[in-house]
Amino acid sequence: MFFRFIRITTTAALIYLFFRVGYPMPGHQIYHMLVILILLGASAVLTVALHLVEFSSMKLPLVLEAVFAAAVLVGLGFTMPARRGPILPQLLQGRFPTQSSVKEGLENLGMDPKSDASRKIIAVFPR
Repeated sequence: MFFRFIRITTTAALIYLFFRVGYPMPGHQIYHMLVILILLGASAVLTVALHLVEFSSMKLPLVLEAVFAAAVLVGLGFTMPARRGPILPQLLQGRFPTQSSVKEGLENLGMDPKSDASRKIIAVFPR
């Protein structure tokens, strides 16, 4: 059960961080704090619910985890503040994060963009 919680939370966190770093917008601390709390709470509730459902089906928990990840992607994609409007339509139009926007996003999170870890993250994205 604990590993399922970690897997669900990690998936939601990676989606959140991709949006937060790739499409930076300074400010909105209350939004980001609430999103993190909601994601943690929803992950915990889903973990307990999946543990209860697991007795009746083995495939249903995996399907529900995928549905949760899709819901996080769509929910954050339309509600997270970003330049040029919601993030999900930008992704669907082909406006992917660039190295300069990721660098700015990492600076907004308080990371040094010149550190080794930051350089590795920045190198993943196109110029």
